Amino acid sequence: MNDTGTSIRTSIVVDTSIDRAFATFTEDIGSWWPPEHHILEAELAEMVFEPRVGGNVYDRGVDGSECRWARVLAYEPPNRIVISWDISLRWQLEDDVRKSSEVEVRFVPETPERTRVELEHRHIDRHGEGWENMRDSVGSPEGWDIGLQRFATRVARAQAPNVMRGFVFRLLPPRSDFPFTMTDGERATMIEHVAYWSELARRGTALAFGPVNDPCGPYGIGIILVEDLEAAESLRDRDPAVSSPYGFRTEIAPMLSLVTRDGRFDAI
Repeated sequence: MNDTGTSIRTSIVVDTSIDRAFATFTEDIGSWWPPEHHILEAELAEMVFEPRVGGNVYDRGVDGSECRWARVLAYEPPNRIVISWDISLRWQLEDDVRKSSEVEVRFVPETPERTRVELEHRHIDRHGEGWENMRDSVGSPEGWDIGLQRFATRVARAQAPNVMRGFVFRLLPPRSDFPFTMTDGERATMIEHVAYWSELARRGTALAFGPVNDPCGPYGIGIILVEDLEAAESLRDRDPAVSSPYGFRTEIAPMLSLVTRDGRFDAI
């Protein structure tokens, strides 16, 4: 990280083509952006980068709410993008564009399969009195550096052989007569839970999910297809039911084999 007063600069090299690096950074931004770096109040459903000048970068919640925190100022695939940073010093949306900084990202090919990604966050003083706090935050190891590291990890995984594994997810209710005795809070949580898993199904991550009327007591079940147990646990931890205070318990078990949609039988 290089601090130049009102700007910070950082870079990373990834082993992929410039086209793939650019596409992963923009249209696939939600796959690598640190989940803790969102200001959306609702549970995150997706992150969108609109690929045009005048477009937005925004987060969409499972409840349909949106947080449009950046404007696309330059879009020059596969070489360069510039976005605004419409986030205030209180880490809320900034309505006054005069108090927004800018982030420029350049993609420089070193070889046909190796790309240097250069990022500059500049004009940070536009945020007004106390702007140094913003500079120190985005310039810290937990700022843009961790973002680019996770971007590089995403690129590396995409370059690796596409090995996916099946996991069974069980959501155990807080009591045996659930869901017939749901409180208003539990009902609202279950609505968010279903919306979350519906989005996983739309993305192809969840192959099936739903309630099971087991004689020993009902529970929820989901079959997911991800890279590894860590990815499965990450999806579990972002489930609104799991993070709620209502006492839901979870179990995750790897499948020994998986018959894919095209009829292939894959041993795990």
